[in-house]
Amino acid sequence: MLTSHEIFVGQFMKNSERRSVYKQIKDLVKKAQTVAQKELEQRRQRLQAKLELEDKLYQEEFAENVKSRIDEDIRKRKDNLIEIKSERDRRDKEFLQEMNIKRELEDCYEIREALTHRDKLQVKEAQLEQITEKQRALIRQRQNDEYWRKVCDTHSQHYEKQLEKEQRLLINIQAHKGRGLDEQIALHQHERELELERKRQEAEELAKHLHELSLEKCRLRVPPKMQIYRKELLDMIAEKKAKREGEECDRIEEHRKLMREIASEQQDHSAALLQRKRAVYKATMEYIDYARRLHNLVEDAEAARNARIDDLRHVDICTKSNLALEVKQKAELAKLYYAELRRQMCEEYERRLREGQEMREQKITENRFVQPAKSKAELLAEQRKVREELDHQL
Repeated sequence: MLTSHEIFVGQFMKNSERRSVYKQIKDLVKKAQTVAQKELEQRRQRLQAKLELEDKLYQEEFAENVKSRIDEDIRKRKDNLIEIKSERDRRDKEFLQEMNIKRELEDCYEIREALTHRDKLQVKEAQLEQITEKQRALIRQRQNDEYWRKVCDTHSQHYEKQLEKEQRLLINIQAHKGRGLDEQIALHQHERELELERKRQEAEELAKHLHELSLEKCRLRVPPKMQIYRKELLDMIAEKKAKREGEECDRIEEHRKLMREIASEQQDHSAALLQRKRAVYKATMEYIDYARRLHNLVEDAEAARNARIDDLRHVDICTKSNLALEVKQKAELAKLYYAELRRQMCEEYERRLREGQEMREQKITENRFVQPAKSKAELLAEQRKVREELDHQL
């Protein structure tokens, strides 16, 4: 049986051992936290340096891409401006050539008179053709009326003959009534229908043939009076044409002679004046063209600069938003990495503490003289209790 002093001594030793163990665990926990904090700080610094390096590389690459894109846009715009300028110059040159040709045509008396003469001839030919066409239409109308009058007369004569024949047939039928009257009437009716059908076909063929003949006559035959009238009209036109051409030739010759005299008189006096006028006109046109091109170039440059500024502003906004989004994503990812690393380090440190405590508890020598021997179940219960206390402290 243990005395009270022995019990006190055993309790004191047990408490002192537990306090030393708790103190060691506390110191180890603090040391582990300090080491983990230093490692996390170093890793955070490395990640920050890596992020800054990546941002710098990305900005340099983006600046290079933007510069190359701007240079490419400027080159394309210059090429477009050169093409537009060449196309405008070509159109202006063609327009000036057309205007010069038109002005020369308008200033030339011979060409103007020839065009007027050609127009007059065309008008006369059109009038002659209209007169001929009207006469042909009148002839066709007259022939058509004559043809239908003949057709109507033929039909009326045929109808009168048919009525007369039917009346004679009725008289004969009434006079010779007797046996076989119905058969004779039917046979006569059939013969009458066949005769009417044959006559109708003959009338249609005759009408068709007459129509073709009338059309052929309209196409081929021309009345003698019309031929005489046309010949007289053509002779009159040819005579007037020859007379007019002679008058025009005389007038043109007089005009040419007058122009030669005027040109010979003014040639000595108008050369310098014409040269000065041409020089002034050329200088004026060149200045107008230069001013127009300069104005267009200024407008194009202003539009290109505004477009480039808008593009750069849009690119800058997109870049800043992308960088902010990327930095935010990287920060969130680093935060998750930091939390996961902290959790893993805490778990690793806790595991090490538990293993060390279990090893130390197994190495503690048991004083069998102070306290009685403990069973395996009691040792496991104490270990479980110590582990729960450590969990609570952690």
